[in-house]
Amino acid sequence: MFLFLAQASFAAIKLHELPMASDFHLGLVTGVGTGLNFGAIFRFPLNNTMQIGAEIEPLMTDVNYSATMNAIRFGGVISYLINDEMMLNGHAGMYNLKTNQDINYVKDGTLHTFVAQTNYKGSYVAISLDYYYEPWGVKFSPKYVFNTVSDFNLQFNEIDFNITKPL
Repeated sequence: MFLFLAQASFAAIKLHELPMASDFHLGLVTGVGTGLNFGAIFRFPLNNTMQIGAEIEPLMTDVNYSATMNAIRFGGVISYLINDEMMLNGHAGMYNLKTNQDINYVKDGTLHTFVAQTNYKGSYVAISLDYYYEPWGVKFSPKYVFNTVSDFNLQFNEIDFNITKPL
């Protein structure tokens, strides 16, 4: 038992020594509805200008002041450091989506209905630009997201504006 705990401790120490950048963000979301998102990104450096990592991001949106649409996104991030103040990010991953009421959404003349309490799965790709504002110690990050709901092949776009606190 002691040998097992010692090996686990050494593995934890090695993970602790890995260089890692992480941040927490809070943002405004517009898409099918409007609302808030919050999440975290964990990145590991590949070299002086590139980082790769993972993200998790819950979203809570309101549609026509009557229904809510909640989603949890999880995926990967690849980042390119442009200079000390700016970073370009590519995001891709999957999400789960659920609404509390039926929501009708018209896209290209076709009516799509999100049925209440149904779990929809989808994927997303996004691009964002982080601008680090040193006096406040935060990053401002506009993000453009392309969402695809797998259940009925619906695609819709979303714009996020995040305020990020590096940890």
